[in-house]
Amino acid sequence: MPKAAPKKSSFAGGEVSPRLWGRDRLDKHASGARRMENYFCRADGNAVYRPGLRFVAATKYADRTARLLSFAFDSDESYVIEAGHLYFRLFADGGQVRDGGSAYEIATPYTEADVRSLQVVQSADVLYIAAAGAHPMMRLERNGHTDWTLSVAETAGGPFRRANAKADRTLQPSATTGSGITLTAVGFAPFTDTDVGRLVTLKHDTTWGEARITSVTSETVAVADVTVNFAAAGAVSDWRLGLYPEAIGFFQDRLAVAGGGDPNRLWMSRSSDYLAFQTGDDDDHAIEQQILSDDGIPHIRWVSATRSILMVGADLGEWKVWSGLSSDPTVTPNAVNIGQEDNQGSASGAALRANGYFLYVQRSRRKLMGIRYSFEADGYVTDELSLLADHITGDGLLDMAWQQDPDQILWAARDDGVLLGYTFLPSQDVGGWHRHPTAGAVEALETVPAADRDELWCIVRRTVDGTERRFVERLERPSGGPE
Repeated sequence: MPKAAPKKSSFAGGEVSPRLWGRDRLDKHASGARRMENYFCRADGNAVYRPGLRFVAATKYADRTARLLSFAFDSDESYVIEAGHLYFRLFADGGQVRDGGSAYEIATPYTEADVRSLQVVQSADVLYIAAAGAHPMMRLERNGHTDWTLSVAETAGGPFRRANAKADRTLQPSATTGSGITLTAVGFAPFTDTDVGRLVTLKHDTTWGEARITSVTSETVAVADVTVNFAAAGAVSDWRLGLYPEAIGFFQDRLAVAGGGDPNRLWMSRSSDYLAFQTGDDDDHAIEQQILSDDGIPHIRWVSATRSILMVGADLGEWKVWSGLSSDPTVTPNAVNIGQEDNQGSASGAALRANGYFLYVQRSRRKLMGIRYSFEADGYVTDELSLLADHITGDGLLDMAWQQDPDQILWAARDDGVLLGYTFLPSQDVGGWHRHPTAGAVEALETVPAADRDELWCIVRRTVDGTERRFVERLERPSGGPE
């Protein structure tokens, strides 16, 4: 018998799982493909050939991994940051930012082991940076095209880890005020070199004093500058160490930080003052909360917000933070509620906002999840966006970036270096996966706005003349779009 060859008028379903090849009653079957390679699907159903990756520059170290971060003041002033072992390098206008004949470079405390964990959030010309609890929060400020400053974000009043609960572990300041005092630990050895920049708060009677560590002499002695005078110079067991955040984001004009050395603790700065974390009862005071689970102690991985809610992703599930007031969505110390929305669990890494969804990688790293508000459910629901192509994520997703224009695509780097794309326009029921192998391994992704599109930038590991090297590359503009 002759084989039927039905007309295929759309590829908007992208590549689908082999388990769906025989399920011809599914809508995705009609618009899907067994394999979509080096093509990406568009919301209008067309399949467009992927353009090439253009070489921009070699990374600083051929034998070390690096990350890409974005700094976008607007579409005319945007930068890609190469974050590598103890340095940042910058790219703008399709090329590397140079100072004289050399690449412009910023020294950082972040080692190769740190850079994969970096999370950032931007306010005007300042980028706030968190590093998986390994370093104090930092601020990168642009003063000019080749004039950038990286410094410790010197917070006040917090954020702090939970209070010490062991009476035999004490801290003693050598003085109640001044610079260069010593803090001596008895009964434990808390200090390491990474504590430089960390806040410490001590309580004498009913008064809390505060200091910032400037150097570490030994595991039991640190040097610090007093920022809020201590009431006495005696040894006390009422103390808290500053929290180094892992997750970071903005919510209702507050800086929200979480994770790190106290994995389920969430802080929100004072309103309109991103480095002030003094808690209190006034509406503009900072907020300190913790998320709780029946399954154990959640480890917060990311925070992301809409106008009225802050979504928190942790390894044991996802939580919503909101005011609880129907009359006013503003979260304050006197109006804050936390409720668990799901228990999918999140892998390390920031979530992305796209088309009404919070997009994140599930803790197995093989599933792309999306949380959205549902009017039908009158609440937030979770969709598994990789369900119909569950084979395509392989052993796990390594990095993600969202491209809004010209096509709405979530780009993802797989553990084995294959570049994936997911065309995503849920209002038109479009969600299609595609893969884009290249002669190398894609290790990092980022997008930045440009005048004619959102540019996708990559770090690609390639073998050249038998030697392994790494390059910063940019995806060319696709064909078939508006002229």
